[in-house]
Amino acid sequence: MRVFTKVGLIAALGLSSLSAISGEISGVLIQADRLGNIANATSAAAIQDIGVAVGSGRILNSQVHANDAKNHASSRTGSASQSIGVAFDGGTLDRVQVHANGALDSATAWSARANQNIGTATNGRMTDVTVIANRAWNQALQDGARITQNIGAAFNGGTLERVQVHANGALNVATSSGARVDQNIGTATNGRMTEVTVIANWAWNQALAEDARATQSVGVVR
Repeated sequence: MRVFTKVGLIAALGLSSLSAISGEISGVLIQADRLGNIANATSAAAIQDIGVAVGSGRILNSQVHANDAKNHASSRTGSASQSIGVAFDGGTLDRVQVHANGALDSATAWSARANQNIGTATNGRMTDVTVIANRAWNQALQDGARITQNIGAAFNGGTLERVQVHANGALNVATSSGARVDQNIGTATNGRMTEVTVIANWAWNQALAEDARATQSVGVVR
């Protein structure tokens, strides 16, 4: 098990991974503002994890700062995946603050794929968590692009308990033919939300081209 405890970590641009595999992150400040993740060659794949616990991992009493984070799939059939303050595979976020104001998730090339997760738990639990991602952008700008942005969300039986999600001014937009964009803010898919506050004033959802589809879900339990 890898354990980070009571330390401050400063991440420079270009960092690809800062995570605990089947381990624990506790009492940690992770500072990674303006980080970027870009796939810009045909069929290239870029994967970036910041403050992530995997495989029954836990993030406890910690802060993850990734304001103005950028995730770009900018090449034909390329893919970009960025995870910020995330617990996978039964993971837990407990007493965690995730800051990602101005986060951008974009697909700007034909059939590109982009996926951005901010403060999420997959088949896991988020308790006493605050996720702040005001002005988050999710945009597909080329034909056939597919893009998903998840902010303060739980999946596959996940639970949100005493969670606050701030996503004022969030934008979800598809501007090209056949493009698909999905934005989930404060949602639980096949899960449960208890004592959850979701604030998403001035959120925008736009499909601006033929056969484009934009889906924005705020405070939804499926």
